[in-house]
Amino acid sequence: MPKILISGGNFQSASGVPLAGGYVTFRLNTDARVDDSQVSAGRVITFPLDSNGNLSGLIWPNDQMNPNNTVYFVQAFTAAGQLVWEQQLFITTSGSDFA
Repeated sequence: MPKILISGGNFQSASGVPLAGGYVTFRLNTDARVDDSQVSAGRVITFPLDSNGNLSGLIWPNDQMNPNNTVYFVQAFTAAGQLVWEQQLFITTSGSDFA
């Protein structure tokens, strides 16, 4: 199973302003395997946000990983690097949109 495209998000500040120029990071909670690939928990994947606070990029879906209890620790930051949101996400092969 290849990586999937994730997109959307509409990430905003507490005042409702899009996080234009900000970024979102993904970090896996534990090492995992997808087919013949090793996915490392220590690697941080960063996606830039567009002018509407949306991201677009490729990532390994959790539902294809072994072990099957993986999640991503996800954080959204302003363009100045201020943390404004964080959550644990389980990304499925069919659910690739944040919106």
